[in-house]
Amino acid sequence: MSLDYPFYLELKKRKSPAAKWWRVGDVLYYLGLVPAILSLIATPILSLFENAYWHYSLGIFMISVIVFIVGSSLKGKSYRMAAKEGINPDVIKGE
Repeated sequence: MSLDYPFYLELKKRKSPAAKWWRVGDVLYYLGLVPAILSLIATPILSLFENAYWHYSLGIFMISVIVFIVGSSLKGKSYRMAAKEGINPDVIKGE
């Protein structure tokens, strides 16, 4: 679960359109983060073997980083939208 999940629940409770952006951003964030970490682990291991196609692992890493950045950007967009609506994430975390 994301550390800022209570913020998402507050957005959802207030029926803010920022909740949709937060949700999509969170999914993309983790869809990029997990494969990027796994490919970082796999690339050096695969490079030890001859003809192991370690460059595919490197390609997966690059694509995963792009997905991670897009997800982070969408979550940032949801925070900016919420701020325009007067929803402060720091107050929600303090509850």
